[in-house]
Amino acid sequence: MMSALFSLTRATISLAVAASAFAGCFLCTREITAKSIFIFIGIALLAASASALNQIQERDLDGRMPRTKNRPLPKGTMPVWGVLMIVIVLGSAGLASLYFLTAPVSAIIGAVTFVWYNGMYTPLKHRTKYAIFIGAFTGALPPMAGWTAAVGSLTDPAVLSIALFMFLWQIPHFHILLLKYGAEYVSAGMPSMYRTGDETRFKRGIVLWAVLASMSALPFAYFRITSFIETAIIVSATAIGFVILYRKGVRMRRTGTISIVSDRPERFADRHEAGRLLARELTGYYDVGAVVLGIPRGGMAIAAETAKLLKARLDIVLTHKLGLPGNPEFAIGAIAENGQAIIDASIAAQIDTRHIEIEKKAKHEELVHQGARYRKIIPRVPLRDTIVIVIDDGLATGATMQLALESIAREKPKRLICAVPVASTEAIGKVAAVCDEVLCLCAPTIFRAVGSFYDDFRQITDDEVLAVLSAY
Repeated sequence: MMSALFSLTRATISLAVAASAFAGCFLCTREITAKSIFIFIGIALLAASASALNQIQERDLDGRMPRTKNRPLPKGTMPVWGVLMIVIVLGSAGLASLYFLTAPVSAIIGAVTFVWYNGMYTPLKHRTKYAIFIGAFTGALPPMAGWTAAVGSLTDPAVLSIALFMFLWQIPHFHILLLKYGAEYVSAGMPSMYRTGDETRFKRGIVLWAVLASMSALPFAYFRITSFIETAIIVSATAIGFVILYRKGVRMRRTGTISIVSDRPERFADRHEAGRLLARELTGYYDVGAVVLGIPRGGMAIAAETAKLLKARLDIVLTHKLGLPGNPEFAIGAIAENGQAIIDASIAAQIDTRHIEIEKKAKHEELVHQGARYRKIIPRVPLRDTIVIVIDDGLATGATMQLALESIAREKPKRLICAVPVASTEAIGKVAAVCDEVLCLCAPTIFRAVGSFYDDFRQITDDEVLAVLSAY
C-alpha cells in the first residue's frame, strides 16, 4: 500500500517542490522558522494531491507507456474513487496548512499552482508540444509562496528573479526527459518537440536552455539574495547538475532517435515518389557504403529508388506479416524467413490458435520460396559494421518491421535505421526500441490503412521484385 501511495503522489517530486518553497522562505529571512517548516509541509501535501489528480486525468495515457503503465491506476491496484479521496484529503490539508499556519497569500499561490498544473498544463500537453512552457510556470510559483510566507512582497525584484530561475530550470529538465523517453510519448500519441527536427538540433536546444537557466541565477548577488560566492556556487551546481542529468538521459535512453517530417496526413503518388522523398531526408548517408534493405514486396520498390539516389547497395530482408482472418491486411504479428515470429498477444487472445498456426505455416513457406527465388538474383550482403537502412511502404502495427530489425540487429551493423513514408505513432514507438534511428515522412494522429496514403498502391508481384533486383 505504501509503495502505491508513494507512486501515486510521486513523493520524490512532491518533496522537491516543497523544498523549493522552503528555499524561497529561507532566502527571504535567512532563518529556519516555523513558517518555513509549515510552508514545506503545506506545499508537499498540495503537490502530492496535484500529482494524484494528474494520475486520474492521465490514467489511460499512463497505461500506454512502459514507464508509467505500472502506476496504481493503470495497473488496477487502486480504484479511481479511492485516489480521488486521497486528492481531496491531501489538497485540503495542504491548503489549510498554508492558509492558517503561513499566510493567506501563500495559500492563494498554492491554489493557483494546483489549478494551473491540473487545469491548464495537463490538458494542454495532450494538444500542443509547447505546453512545457505552460508547465514551467508551476515550478516558478512554489518559491514565491515561500517568499510571501516570510512576509516578503510578490513585487520584490528578488523573488521575481528566483521565480525566473525556477521557470528556466524546468525547460531543459523537460527536454532531457524527452530525450530519454521521446519514443514512449510518440508511441502514446502525445505531441512532443522531440518528434520535430534532428537529434543534434534538439541537443543543442537543451544546452542553450541549460546555459540560460544557470546564468539566470547571477542576479541573486545583485539583489543580495545570496552572496557572490553563494551565487557562484548556485550557477556552477546548476550547470553541473544539468550535465549529469543530460549524460544520464543519453545513457539511459531506451530508444533510437525519432525524426518525423510531418504529423499531417500526406499522400504519395506511388512508391517511387515515396522512395525519392525518403532519399531526400537521408542525404547524410549519401555514398557512405550504406546498405538499403527492402521488405518485399511493396518495400522493395521504395528501397530501390532510395538506394539508387543514395549510391547505396541494395538487398532484401524477408519477413511477412501474419494477417487477421477475413482481413489479411491487418497484422496480428509477423514471421521471419528463419521461422521466428512475433504475435500481438492482445489480438491473438481473441483468435482461434489454429488460425495462427495455419497462418504462420503458410507465410513461412511463402518466405522460404521467395528467398530461394530472390537469392538466385542477388547474393546476401554482409551487414556487420555497416550502416543499414531498412525500408517498407508503411507501418500500421509495426510488427513486420520490428521483426526485420530484430533479425538484422543480430548481425551487429554499425548503425541500424528504419525509414518509412508513413506510420502510426504506435508503430514508431515500437520499432524505435530496436534500432538506432527512425525516419518517418508522415505520422498522422489519425491513422488509416497504409494504402490510403498512396494514390497508386497496387500490389507488387514477385516477378516485379525480381526485375528490380536484376536491374540494380
